[in-house]
Amino acid sequence: MPSYAHKYGVDMDELKSVLTHIAWKNHRNGAVNPRAQFQKEVSREKIAASPRVAGELGVFDCSGVSDGAAAVILCRAEDASRYTDTPLYVKGLSFVAGPAAGVIDPEYDLHQLRRGGAAAADAYQQAGITDPRAQWPWPRSTTASPPPSWC
Repeated sequence: MPSYAHKYGVDMDELKSVLTHIAWKNHRNGAVNPRAQFQKEVSREKIAASPRVAGELGVFDCSGVSDGAAAVILCRAEDASRYTDTPLYVKGLSFVAGPAAGVIDPEYDLHQLRRGGAAAADAYQQAGITDPRAQWPWPRSTTASPPPSWC
């Protein structure tokens, strides 16, 4: 956090306040989601006062530890009905890898997610999405779910 605050000229107290707000918002959303890992609201005060676990990051600033699994059956669109009545159609898919120099190159900027941005831009282009925020296919709310056909 201190390196991010220094690089972008953000006051540490302001950065901590933003992280507190994000954790508070995430727990509030989890409280109304029966599938959320954490389903209880947590006060901003409790989040701000939580014990530090990694530098300036507190318990609620870090993701929860959990086990899980997922499986996907990928097939041609015309074969999907053989497996389900409600198929998901992938409109764009991208993977971008770099040289993994972050840990050995002192010039590497760990604050940037260049490969992720490149992968997102590629997938958006494949899907024909030119303005992701404007073309988001469902309302933004704490309870909205994506339609099953959009992926």
